Amino acid sequence: MEKSNLVPPRPVSLPPLLRLSLLAAATWLPTACVVHTSGPSHDWIRESASQDLGCPQGKLTITHYMGKKDRKKAEGCGKTAVYREVCQGQQCHWEREP
Repeated sequence: MEKSNLVPPRPVSLPPLLRLSLLAAATWLPTACVVHTSGPSHDWIRESASQDLGCPQGKLTITHYMGKKDRKKAEGCGKTAVYREVCQGQQCHWEREP
């Protein structure tokens, strides 16, 4: 059996600042895609969740629930509510899930 002349790859060493930048980007990017603060549906959900959860609107965070566009999760003051979009034809509205 012949020996291979291949040299095993060496680990790549990144400068500390680049490593920190990559870590920050990897942490920030997934959340940047799901947190929303404006738009008619978010405004309605924010108002409803404020009443449903007894929490000021400014303390609520609205996100897509489980990555679904027709589900939104409102969190704030240690409480959570999930809302879903219900459509009949072109008419849509949001309802709180039980």
